[in-house]
Amino acid sequence: MTDLGHTIHGDGATEAIPVAPGIWHAPANANSYRISTGEESMIVDTGLVGGESKRVLNLLTQADPEPVGWLVLTHAHEDHMGGFHRWQKAFPEINIATHRECVVRWQQYDRLRVSRMNRSAILWGFTFDDMPALDPSKQPPPLEPALIVDHSHHMKLGDRDLELLHLPGAEGPDNLGVWVPDCGTLFVGDLWGPIPNAFPNLFTLRGEPLRAADAYLESLNRVIALEPEIACPGHMEPIHGAKEIATMLTRVRDATAHVFDHVVDGLNAGKGPLELMRTMELPENLQLDETYGRVDWGVRGIWEGLTGWFRYQSSTELYDVGPETAHTNLVEMAGGPDAVASRAAALLGAGDTLDALHLAEAGLHADGGHKGCLQVKLDANEALLAEHGGRNFQESGWLRHEIATTTSAIES
Repeated sequence: MTDLGHTIHGDGATEAIPVAPGIWHAPANANSYRISTGEESMIVDTGLVGGESKRVLNLLTQADPEPVGWLVLTHAHEDHMGGFHRWQKAFPEINIATHRECVVRWQQYDRLRVSRMNRSAILWGFTFDDMPALDPSKQPPPLEPALIVDHSHHMKLGDRDLELLHLPGAEGPDNLGVWVPDCGTLFVGDLWGPIPNAFPNLFTLRGEPLRAADAYLESLNRVIALEPEIACPGHMEPIHGAKEIATMLTRVRDATAHVFDHVVDGLNAGKGPLELMRTMELPENLQLDETYGRVDWGVRGIWEGLTGWFRYQSSTELYDVGPETAHTNLVEMAGGPDAVASRAAALLGAGDTLDALHLAEAGLHADGGHKGCLQVKLDANEALLAEHGGRNFQESGWLRHEIATTTSAIES
């Protein structure tokens, strides 16, 4: 399993790290970079608001004395742009550049900040003991870019030609890259997410719009064609070597295309998302890290991204009714929650963990405080964590949350 603690927290560097001539790297929650041009510098991303963005600013301003004229925000996630207001205060004349969708997403995140903070606390709280306190009442500063990019934008700063490139990727539609051709360096933002050689996080448990796999494939092809010698990602260390970069991106592209084609073929054959999730297997040569994005979740994300949520399986999908009412009736017909808990426990003992969990949760729809059903739910989630907890960071966070809340319900 990839060390996401390192991915998230950086390595505690006390000075900016040279990457290429006139380019420096400040490791943090999400990396920040400085591109010097002999006239004015460009900063790429800011780190989280608070102490981290202050540390990043200090590291990058100490790296070169020339003025800072531009700040490129690669996308709207808080770990990448949360400290942009600090740079505006430090350099009042600084110009911000973003993709058009970044402004839209920043506004969306503001509207949904309570929901996002609640979900993030569930998924991240069990992994990082020093997770900062969340204050849903605190509004983020307004984002007012001087330059809004659509497809690409050429800039001449000092003695450098720079190209801002729209590279929608594994973390959303607004990802913006910076290409520095004189040294073959490409700042990719979160093109491939926080982990290289990983399946893209097309669906995220914390709650965001689905990421488009076809747009991601176009971005990968665009980057592969550039043949960068150095790739500077939003997380973890820069990657050096054109061959290594091309090999990694080609593998990620081909794996994503394999899954995308599987879903398209399945849709045309009338297959639903669950069947396609069960039957999806990547070839051995296309296996990728699934610590953050997962192949089966990608299948479902692509399916619903292409067709929406209606599966053409039941009229009940069209109305405001869930399984709770049916479960309550079925539990009563089965002899009540005690009988259901007994059957669920037997299934769990036979290794049918998911069937046992379904039954226990049906029993809890009939009686939310039933101890027997709660115990099976707890045991089933603990079994899932033991079996799958190391494969995916988000999955592990959710299972730990379910274990904690179910334990609390049993003890109450």
